[in-house]
Amino acid sequence: MNTTFPNPRRALAAASMLAAAALVALAGCASKPPMPSAEMAVAEASVQRANTSGTSDSAPAELQLAVSKLASAREAMAAKDNERARQLAEQADVDAQAAEL
Repeated sequence: MNTTFPNPRRALAAASMLAAAALVALAGCASKPPMPSAEMAVAEASVQRANTSGTSDSAPAELQLAVSKLASAREAMAAKDNERARQLAEQADVDAQAAEL
């Protein structure tokens, strides 16, 4: 009877590659930022609060910037670009607050 055993080096190399692939896959899943639901809600409320006739007259550029960034944040969320959506929502909130000053 001639029994052959797999090459231990090959088995170790295959196991190492499998472990490395698993780590890369897990790192990719762990690095995705969560949906910016809270930031979007704050930005929506700020833009809505700032969107008054007085603000439209006194700070139309700031208000338009806030509205535009909020729309871009919605698009980023739809595209599942959560980090970009969070950044835009935070910027929309700040712009809306500036429009109210």
